[in-house]
Formats: sequence, C-alpha cells, structure tokens
Amino acid sequence: NRREVDPFEGVTDPIEIVRLLVREPIRNELLREKPYLGDVSHLIQSLTDKQVASVIGIARNALVDGRRREAVQIARWLAAFTSVDLTEIHDAWLESGLLDPGIIFRGATDETTHRILKFIPSEQLRLNHALLALAWIGSPFVCDLFAGWRAQSPSWAGELFIPPHTYAHEAGWELNSVGSKRLLYSHRAYALVTCDAGSTESAVRSVLPATGSCPWCAGPLTTLLRFNTQDPRLLDLDLPGEVVTCPSCSCYGPVFMKVSRDGEVSWHSSNVKPPILPDEPGSEWTPAKQLTLGSARGELHAADQFLPTTLSQLGGAPAWIQDAAFPACPDCTQTMPVVAQIENGEIDHFMEGTYYAFWCRACGVTATQFQQT
Repeated sequence: NRREVDPFEGVTDPIEIVRLLVREPIRNELLREKPYLGDVSHLIQSLTDKQVASVIGIARNALVDGRRREAVQIARWLAAFTSVDLTEIHDAWLESGLLDPGIIFRGATDETTHRILKFIPSEQLRLNHALLALAWIGSPFVCDLFAGWRAQSPSWAGELFIPPHTYAHEAGWELNSVGSKRLLYSHRAYALVTCDAGSTESAVRSVLPATGSCPWCAGPLTTLLRFNTQDPRLLDLDLPGEVVTCPSCSCYGPVFMKVSRDGEVSWHSSNVKPPILPDEPGSEWTPAKQLTLGSARGELHAADQFLPTTLSQLGGAPAWIQDAAFPACPDCTQTMPVVAQIENGEIDHFMEGTYYAFWCRACGVTATQFQQT
C-alpha cells in the first residue's frame, strides 16, 4: 500500500525548492517522498541577489521559530557554494547565541569578530565553537589575535585540548613564523568526478597499482592519484607527479613517500609504524569507479562533510570527517598543504571515509591520511 510522491514535481520557483529541501520530511509509513534530483549547489549558485535575500530571510525566520536544522542547512549552503555577504546570517546567529557551524562565518566583519570575542572565555563547548568561527573568519585581525595567543597562552587555554591558535587548521590555514596567514590549500579547486575503471583521461587518474609492497603490512602499494602536471588546468596547482600510499596502513596514521627529482617514488625512511595495524596484509584496491578531472568549483565547495555535494576534489579546502590533521613534513617539519581528497563511497560501493593527499614541494615529500566516522 506504500506509494511514492514527488514534492518537487511541477515546482520551478527556486525559493520554493529551497523551502522543500530544508523542511522536515513527511513521517508516514505508507508514504515515501522522492528525493530532489537536481544539484543543490547549482540551485544555490543560480539565485539572484533578490532571491538570496529571500533565502536568508527563510533561514532567519527558521532560527527564530526554533527550526535550527533548517536554518543551518541554508547558511551552510550559502557559505560554501557562494561568495555572498552573510552579515545578516551572522547577526541572526549571534542574536540567538549561536556560533556553529564555523564555516558560515567566512568573510565576517571585524565587528562580528568583536561580538564573537564576547563569548570568550565561556564553557568548553561554546569556547570551542567561538574559536572555530574565528578560524573561518581568518581575517588579519584574527591572525593578530591568534598570534597573540601563540606568544602568550591565555588563562582559558587550559579548557582546550589544543592551543587556541592551532584552531586555524580547521579552516585550512596557519600562522607562519612572523604571524601572517599561510594557506594550506589551493584557492583553485576542481571536482573529481567518477568515470568507468580503465579510463585514460590524461589530467588525473586515481587508484592505480604501484610498484612495490608496504614495509609494514606487506600489502601492495597503490597510486592514490596520478597527475599530468603539464596539463594546462593543473599548471598552477603545484602537484607531484603521483601520490603513492598503502591504502590499508594509511587508515592508522600518515604514510609518507619521497619523490625524487626524476619522479621516482619510494617509502620515506622517517615513517613511524603505528602501534596497531591489520593482522593480514592489505589486498589490491580495485574500486568500481575511477576519478577524473571535472569542472572548476569554489574553494569551499567541499569544505564540510554535511554539504549536499561530492567531496572528491583537487585543490580547495578539505572536509575533515574528524579533526583537522595536516601532517608535518618529516624533512623540514613544515605543515604539509593538502592537494586533494577522495571520498571512498563515491568510487567503491558500500564504502565510506575520505583519503587526503598532501605535498611538500620543497622537500619532495607526499603524505596520505584517512578519516571516517
């Protein structure tokens, strides 16, 4: 007796589609709603200035009416998929005493920053959210704040698990030695889109057999990503020729590889074996799909795991499944910038988790890490 209904059938007004997307689904055992088949990011990016104002109004009203989930969805979409001014969103959040998710505070004014500072110090959760919001603002004023806290740890820092200035990693940047902002990802970003296994597209290829075996688990090494660094689209992205890893052992900690000047890849001598590893050797990874270079996207397009988009991408800010985990280069100790992320479920059926690839060009070192829920 169950029947399907399509709430989006015949609906063409973008504002009404947004309302339908964020409202609570119908809870009825005999009724199943069909999902939206369009691209939410394209929908949000297509909004006119007037429509954006209407959508922000929907979010503000939802927040006032206690429908926080709806408001957060809209704010997150606007923050990641557009570059519109979100001051009205910031005002609404702060008026409600809310500081999360931090990404929605991207581009906030110094006035908003001062209002956030009024929440510091506070209870641990509120303090955590305030520092995340400041990290996503990342303005020169915030850099000065973080530099001051790095130089002299504030009294409330004992409430945290990490020093306050290192919250910058959650938004993809850090302070350099003189207190300026060092970005840990490329502003330019491209979607990595699925294609049939065996594709020979030249710019990017994914999950290919590599030479040699893992010294830790004895399983086969895998080329997570191979780049044609001469492709015009990749020239300014500062990429290695390939990123090689053990897909099994990288689930337990970072795996570093040394890339010679002629492109030869070898196991880095500074790799530290994790205390826990699989009992059996890793097997060859043969996902159902491969990834290839797709269209350009904004730098924050896949910067949050809860966004309705594909997470696999080249460049751009990473979407951490857990806490930010930029590795330090074993040769120079500098934090390694992220160059790509691969969402496992997009290429392997019934799989989850994300692989992150990092590159220190100065030392010729790559790294990989894996996170999952």
